[in-house]
Amino acid sequence: MNSTEACIALNMLPTMGPVRLRRLLEVFRQPERVLTARRDELRRIEGIGNEVAQQISNWESIVDLTAELKRISDFGASVITQESPLYPKSLREIHSPPIVLYVWGEIQERDQHAIGIIGSRRTTHYGTESAKKLSYQLVALTRRRIRARSQLKAALSP
Repeated sequence: MNSTEACIALNMLPTMGPVRLRRLLEVFRQPERVLTARRDELRRIEGIGNEVAQQISNWESIVDLTAELKRISDFGASVITQESPLYPKSLREIHSPPIVLYVWGEIQERDQHAIGIIGSRRTTHYGTESAKKLSYQLVALTRRRIRARSQLKAALSP
């Protein structure tokens, strides 16, 4: 397993978010090492309780990484992690940047001024409809020379 695949797996855990992952990486340095850490090692880290440590330890029974990688490939997308030089600089500067970005197409230099829609793991009907409306409005702006990008997480999730 490589670092990107480990980040995808960690991102798919229900209790994992950017802040927790940042804390884990401060100790384990590499996402692959987080996934292979013992529960007692995980629980020593601030913000990592029994539930989170158990999910990380049992990640293979929670996450179908093979299926997710296939969905990404079938969709023609790619995944960018914070380790990638392609990861947007502006996202690196926020408090809790996304663990992974699902990208459809290419990120180009001019995309530094792009607008992105970041999805939710558990969206409501209202959230879905609001995102659709916003997306349509962004497309209208795109015609006025503003580029829009989408994270596509919701499109790739089962």
